[in-house]
Amino acid sequence: MKNLIILISFLLLIVTAPAQVVHFPSCEDLKVTKMQFDQTTGKDTLYVTVYNNCDTCDQAVYSGVIVYRGEVINSIAVEDTLAIDKYNTSELTPDNNAERTYTAIVKKDFDLSLKNFKVGLFSVCDSIPLSPDVILGLKEESIKGKKKVLLQSNSVLTSEPGQAIKDVSIYNLAGQLVQKKSGIFSSEYTLKPLKPGIYVVSVSLSNNEVVNLKYYSETTDHY
Repeated sequence: MKNLIILISFLLLIVTAPAQVVHFPSCEDLKVTKMQFDQTTGKDTLYVTVYNNCDTCDQAVYSGVIVYRGEVINSIAVEDTLAIDKYNTSELTPDNNAERTYTAIVKKDFDLSLKNFKVGLFSVCDSIPLSPDVILGLKEESIKGKKKVLLQSNSVLTSEPGQAIKDVSIYNLAGQLVQKKSGIFSSEYTLKPLKPGIYVVSVSLSNNEVVNLKYYSETTDHY
């Protein structure tokens, strides 16, 4: 009789115990922090670094990175694949507050600076946001010692002769768009006052090239 009472109590405990919710990494937890073609093989291999800012994820998920245009067909297929994980869907998502770099085999030639693509993880996220570090790393360089866009300390953008500034987008270090101006078509543009901090200024030129610049705002003006 005693053993029967113990068994019934154990069964009741199982039935009445609250179900444990397992938190897997989600799209909201992830961000692409770096994308780079292999420096030795050229554009045959792409390295994509994904950061997981989740604090409470209990378990990683087997996945793999994919870079594409178009739309998602199902959990493992998309339209117009540009690069796909070397190991397909057998890699784990990043640990809590950590990053993982995935190796992708490039299927079609594309330019990182144009940003006309999406990055996803199979069965986890169709489209992962790109951090400002990715944007900054795409095309902040001078060509033959001459930059196509200059950003003066007085917040004035100036394009090289023969080019016009078409659109300007400004991002904070959280990847949020804080300012945008379209249809400028001028060789100069003055940024509106910003809160003090570091920003990424993405400039689209009249020839559709995109140049990204780091901007340190120290303004004390009203914003």
